[in-house]
Amino acid sequence: MDGIYNSDPGFFEKLVMKLLLTMGYGWDNEKSAIHVGGPNDKGIDGVISQDQLGLEKVYIQAKRYAKDNKVTQSEIQKFIGA
Repeated sequence: MDGIYNSDPGFFEKLVMKLLLTMGYGWDNEKSAIHVGGPNDKGIDGVISQDQLGLEKVYIQAKRYAKDNKVTQSEIQKFIGA
């Protein structure tokens, strides 16, 4: 777990995308995901196409919190309202 916390933000963003692909998002594990984010990008970190034409997409914003920092209810509400 420490390796994830100590990795660079790009690694974490790609790890989240790989997890979502493994969970069944995307039409192909090798071709569906595009990493577009970077440190302090203030936008989306990745896009997963649900179909080959790219008509249905999942936009990803990965947030890595410190071990002792918990995700609050207000953070979840902000995310849902975005």
